[in-house]
Amino acid sequence: MPTQLDRLVAQERRARLAAERQLSQRQRDLRTATERMERRSRVLTEAILEKRAQLDEMQARVDRAKLLALETEQSMQATVSDRARAETRLWQVLNTMRDGFAVFDADLRLVCANAAYLSIFDGLDAVKPGIALRDLCRLMIEEGIVDPRMPGRDWIAQVFRRYDRSPVPDMQIHLWSGQIITLSDRPMPDGGFVSLALDHTHEHCIRGAVEAVADPFAVFDRDDRLVLSNASFRALGSPGPDPAPEDPIEADGLLGQFRDAGSAPRDIGTADGRRLRLRAVPTPDGGRAVHGSDITHLAQQRAALNEARAAADAAARAKSNFLSRVVSELRAPMNAILCVSEMLADDALAPSQGDMVESIRSSAEAVLTLLDGILDITAMEEGRLDLSRAPLDVAACARQAVAIMRARAEDRGTDLKLTLDPDLSPRRLGDERRIRQVLDTLLDDAIKSTEGGEVELSISGSPRDGDTPSLIEIEVSRLGPGTSAPGRPGTIQPVGRDEESDTRHGQSYGLSRSVCHALVEMMGGTIGVRNSSEGMAIHATLDLPPVPAEGAEMVPSEPRAP
Repeated sequence: MPTQLDRLVAQERRARLAAERQLSQRQRDLRTATERMERRSRVLTEAILEKRAQLDEMQARVDRAKLLALETEQSMQATVSDRARAETRLWQVLNTMRDGFAVFDADLRLVCANAAYLSIFDGLDAVKPGIALRDLCRLMIEEGIVDPRMPGRDWIAQVFRRYDRSPVPDMQIHLWSGQIITLSDRPMPDGGFVSLALDHTHEHCIRGAVEAVADPFAVFDRDDRLVLSNASFRALGSPGPDPAPEDPIEADGLLGQFRDAGSAPRDIGTADGRRLRLRAVPTPDGGRAVHGSDITHLAQQRAALNEARAAADAAARAKSNFLSRVVSELRAPMNAILCVSEMLADDALAPSQGDMVESIRSSAEAVLTLLDGILDITAMEEGRLDLSRAPLDVAACARQAVAIMRARAEDRGTDLKLTLDPDLSPRRLGDERRIRQVLDTLLDDAIKSTEGGEVELSISGSPRDGDTPSLIEIEVSRLGPGTSAPGRPGTIQPVGRDEESDTRHGQSYGLSRSVCHALVEMMGGTIGVRNSSEGMAIHATLDLPPVPAEGAEMVPSEPRAP
């Protein structure tokens, strides 16, 4: 049988087990409570964090709002400042305008005006913002500021009638100072008006000057529309009533020729028989100013000049034909006289008879020379004198000329010399007969002008176009008393065809000199006078190129006008 101890032990065991079960339950409850508390703690933590984030976001929004408000305030202040500066600048600009500017409200009372608008009132105290336009007009009449050119009441009524029309037409007023002002009013949305007082005095002066031009004058814009013209221009088209100068009109017919005019002169005819020369000048705005010069008298003079030229040409041709026939008719008897005189000179004659025969012969030779000169001059005037281009010996030509003139020089007691440049190319291209004519003329004139002195013919080459000696220099010098001519010593003075360089003993070049000068020019040369202390010299140059080497191509020369 269980003893009391066993029962106590068993009871104690049961009590311990019950306590253990109760402890386990309590532990489970504690864990459950702990877990519940942890969950609640996490929820609260998350809620706290969320609220804190919301608070941070709200604080950021508040900061941004404060910054935006500050920026807005600064922008408003800057805008107010800029507006004030803009208004100040605008008012400064308006006050610097040469034309007047004013603003009137719906009741036509002055709101503001710039200095140019107020300047015509000369500081009247009554002229200030708030004054009515009617009072302004009355002051202008009473103070004599404006010349109404009609009764003052009618002029004021005319000013106000403008505001009954739409758009308000412009109006010109004349001030006592002579200025011409154009009033131009434009409506504003609030019922008021902006008034511009434009000084058109200068424009009216220009229009008056344009109207005063006797010849037609017109200005076209870049679209070829007529924007300005004078009465002479408007009369060309006769379009009925004259258009106002400031009104653009289209030009057709004869007026269209003005519109199409260019910078090159262009002549046109009018219905009344006049001739106009049109010339257009571009304007800065892309338009054109066209002026029509009346050249009727010039056209008439040109026609008369052409008729006179034709008559002169016909007379020149008739003169040339007459001279050619006369020379032809005279050459035959003069040749006969020369032949007879030479035959008589071969007979035994008395000394006085021999002198007379020699006089006849020399006179016949002089007449033949004169006839040859007349023929040459006639051929030059008609352009029929041509130069040949053939090989020649310049030195041989000079020797022949000196040989022929030597006897004549000896008769006058003059020593005739010839000097040739040793480096002179002997073979040249040119007209040998005309070169001989130039040499004979120069030597003959020198011998006639020198008695008891010395005449020297010098010929040398001069380089041209590189090293090719193309130019020939000819100098006929005269040494002795009375052979100098006016001019600075050592210089070459050019002479003209008809200029007499030496009139000693009544001698001159005459026809021979004119022909000689023309021939020198035709051969590409020049002729002039060189003075020295001992005498003078005729200096001439001729363009005679050397004969090209065998096989080389000969370049043809260009014809030169006499």
